[in-house]
Amino acid sequence: MGPKHAPCRFVVGLGAPPVPAYIRAAMPRLRVFLVACLAFATLAALPAAGRAAPPKSAALSDQDRADVGRVESYLNALRTATATFLQVSDNGGVARGKFYLSRPGKMRFEYEPPTPVLMVSTGGSLVYYDSLLKQTSYLPLDSTPLGLLLRDNLKFGGEVTITRFERGPGTMRITLVQTKEADQGDLILTFSDRPLALKQWTVIDQQRKATTVTLMELQRDVTLDPKLFQFTAVGGPGRPPPQN
Repeated sequence: MGPKHAPCRFVVGLGAPPVPAYIRAAMPRLRVFLVACLAFATLAALPAAGRAAPPKSAALSDQDRADVGRVESYLNALRTATATFLQVSDNGGVARGKFYLSRPGKMRFEYEPPTPVLMVSTGGSLVYYDSLLKQTSYLPLDSTPLGLLLRDNLKFGGEVTITRFERGPGTMRITLVQTKEADQGDLILTFSDRPLALKQWTVIDQQRKATTVTLMELQRDVTLDPKLFQFTAVGGPGRPPPQN
């Protein structure tokens, strides 16, 4: 029996596009958790009275601020990368696949069978393709949490607030929220230290349900085929992986 895949979680109440009927129909069968890229969809402008109170910034020591600066420098220097990933939801659902990054603006998640999903950021849009149903959905890249990591010049502050900074043996963890929509959820970035490297991110949605993506075998400064970041439903390097 193959791994169980967690249900797709689109948060329509966050201002994301309505969930297409074909996705709703496929949820019990796909069991794929997409919140890592979709659940932070940005709210449309709300009346001031309807907005949550501004988030409280973490109290950072001088060393913390220095380490945040190191993280910013590391991410800004991370121009291309590949990794395998393991995605685990809080209900035990598991998915695996291959991750490709080309900053600014481009990434690709290839899920292994039996998960019939491909996600590609083409530089302006995030494309979600269901190879089982032959259906495609699009989201603006800046409406996703990982859009932050794909910016050409990444800086924590302003639109993004650090609400927590933690250290463990050889690790650092930074919790982020959108400054203007802090009640929509959290993005937690986990790094190994010395050498500094991105190891994991966790998305906690508005219902406080979490999904964690762990990167393995991360290779940076690699040469990638530009076609990996072109969505092609039929044929070519952009084609979704075949399903068993």
